[in-house]
Amino acid sequence: MEPKERDMKDSFLKCIYNQPQLSHDELELIIHAHTQITFDRGQLLLEKGKCANDYPIIESGLVRAFTFDYKEDEITTNFIGTQQILIEVSSLF
Repeated sequence: MEPKERDMKDSFLKCIYNQPQLSHDELELIIHAHTQITFDRGQLLLEKGKCANDYPIIESGLVRAFTFDYKEDEITTNFIGTQQILIEVSSLF
């Protein structure tokens, strides 16, 4: 990652993790533990029947969370937008 991109990522994550309880060193550890991933429009972040093992932070864009009813129709459960953490509780089980 180039220095300008690293500065943008650091600034974005510092905004997300803006907690007075975190020391500078702790914040740096958290920031460096992240990997930036780009998704295409319409791409699924989690396949049906799979469990989530991470919590993506949405840098930009909009994500639609959904589930299926008994007829296999999609039911929207949430929208997650820019600078929000994507945690869909039902995907953890």
